[in-house]
Amino acid sequence: MTDAHPARSTEFLSRLYDGELDAAEDAAFAAHRAECGECRRAAEAFAAALALFRAEPTAPAAPDLSARILRKIRAQAPSRRPFGVTFGIDIRWAGVFVAALLVVLLAAPLLLRREPLAPGKPAAMTARLVDGTPGPPAAAPEKREESRLQGAAPRRAPAAPPA
Repeated sequence: MTDAHPARSTEFLSRLYDGELDAAEDAAFAAHRAECGECRRAAEAFAAALALFRAEPTAPAAPDLSARILRKIRAQAPSRRPFGVTFGIDIRWAGVFVAALLVVLLAAPLLLRREPLAPGKPAAMTARLVDGTPGPPAAAPEKREESRLQGAAPRRAPAAPPA
């Protein structure tokens, strides 16, 4: 007990009548109450109020109490429409779309993987230039090979005249 008049605290009186005080606190308050008229009257008033409360019969709650409480809560805070309903989106189809998108994003790097180049070896690119002028007919592959082996330069198509 740190207060000069502990009976001024309803918390202390509640602990006293609930039997939650330890023996030292209970003995100290009994000694204080014997000498202090204010604490004696406060403890007696608390005991009388507690006795009246405990003597009063309890009535069961109305069967529709929870429904009335929910109605009042809903009336005060109108419910929000779900996101999908607001924007006209069916949540099931949105889930399917997201799953398909994830499959595409995760599978694309695996499907588009290219073989790494050997160090020092440039990437081989095949290109064919097409212009509007007809060139000489291409030689057969074996003739080209023979002309290369003989040191002759391969034929090239003549450049188109500037227009």
